[in-house]
Amino acid sequence: MELQWYALHSKPREEAVAEVFLTQSGVESFYPKIAPGKPLFRGYIFARFDIKTQLRLVKYSKGVSSIVCFGGEPAPLDDAIIDLIKDRIKDGFVHLDPPSFAKGEKVEIKEGPLEGVTGIFDSSVKDSDRVIILLNMVTSQSRIILQSALIKKVS
Repeated sequence: MELQWYALHSKPREEAVAEVFLTQSGVESFYPKIAPGKPLFRGYIFARFDIKTQLRLVKYSKGVSSIVCFGGEPAPLDDAIIDLIKDRIKDGFVHLDPPSFAKGEKVEIKEGPLEGVTGIFDSSVKDSDRVIILLNMVTSQSRIILQSALIKKVS
């Protein structure tokens, strides 16, 4: 039996249901959370199983919508990815590094529809990897919330 990790897409708000059902079925599962009721990856859990013998069991488990695939085939994950997430667990929750931005610091949006726009870092959103930045518009200042990975410091 060759056990490998796979990402599973859950049915809406049924990550915990899928995790319990898979565990009861003898499949190792991992549902990382950043706070009570707040998943690290909304709509996804991880399961470690043998694709040859347990695919059907996992695919049709209660709470599971589908297995993440590439090219029509289930895409295995490297054990190191799961280990990296597990290494960040303290007191049952994944602890994310806070963004390394200081209030008032000038930042630039790296990608997306606002790519290249500069603003001022305001704050981090609690229990999230999102941040609030202030954008100076022609007649006013607007506050937007976006993923911290989408901004960079401007020197």
